[in-house]
Amino acid sequence: MFYRFRENEKRKDYIVVVTTRIMLSIVQALANDYRLKIMELLSKDDMSPKELEGKLDITRGGLERHLSTLLNCDLIKKRSIVEKGKVRVYFCLDEPSRVFFEKLKEDTSTFKLQKSKNVEEKLKLLSLEFDNIKNALREVEESYNNKKIDENDYLELKREYISKMVKIEKEIAILLEV
Repeated sequence: MFYRFRENEKRKDYIVVVTTRIMLSIVQALANDYRLKIMELLSKDDMSPKELEGKLDITRGGLERHLSTLLNCDLIKKRSIVEKGKVRVYFCLDEPSRVFFEKLKEDTSTFKLQKSKNVEEKLKLLSLEFDNIKNALREVEESYNNKKIDENDYLELKREYISKMVKIEKEIAILLEV
């Protein structure tokens, strides 16, 4: 990659841009099921292209494209070993990549768990709010039936409460889609 900077830009800005681009390339590399599966397989053991092909049920060309992407980000390494007079190629994760990938899986699981706990909490709060509005609506109906409020006030309050209930139902529907 080549970067062009004006003379007055600071080194700090350069580091931020480079770091951001590295992060972006890693995220883009991992944003593919095959590449994630390759990382998972290599986190357990070094593998040859033929072994990876068999495990992934993918063509050699497709595999090479995915391996190239991972190699370009330094997420995997390529090793060549001479065995019985033949050069054998293996792909592997070096220790920093292995630690990174394991930490990423762990953090993703934690994030999902926290997200689901937040969703559960929000659902409980919205449910409680919905029930409170339903009870308030009943009170308004009783007040109207007992002639404590006139029809205009009754209709205005009812419309307001029903509008709030619809908003809450929409929020609940959105949370349940997550």
